Amino acid sequence: MGIMYLTGIPLRTAEAPQGILSFEFAGSLDAALLMLDSWQGMAMRYAGLNLAFDYPFMLGYGLFLASFTELIRRKANVGLLQRIGQLFVMGMLLAALLDAVENVALIRLYLGVESDMMAQLAYWCAGVKFGLILLGITYILITLVIRLIGKK
Repeated sequence: MGIMYLTGIPLRTAEAPQGILSFEFAGSLDAALLMLDSWQGMAMRYAGLNLAFDYPFMLGYGLFLASFTELIRRKANVGLLQRIGQLFVMGMLLAALLDAVENVALIRLYLGVESDMMAQLAYWCAGVKFGLILLGITYILITLVIRLIGKK
């Protein structure tokens, strides 16, 4: 994660204020090309490194979040929370898979494939990915709070 942070710093430009995250949510070929054009010289190399290092990161966070969600799900005292938790375990794995698809689209744009569909695919994959992660973390927090309240 530290490598991704460091390689992401030069990617913060006026066209991409959030760096690679802005690129993920470009949503159109025109916006993506403006961002790519703003990454000149070494910044363009850093963008490639950032996209490459994202694959081990997504594997790590996907497995970690799915495993942690499964651990919390098993400790839930409420049957409904256990059943719902199964969906969130799968949701964490789906988020990582969507991240991989998103990265393929971003890499294609990075390599010069001028496709509005790739920009839109990355946008939608990123949105659903972050939504699933947010819902999963919300499930974890709610389940932990219910478990803590139940122990008192």
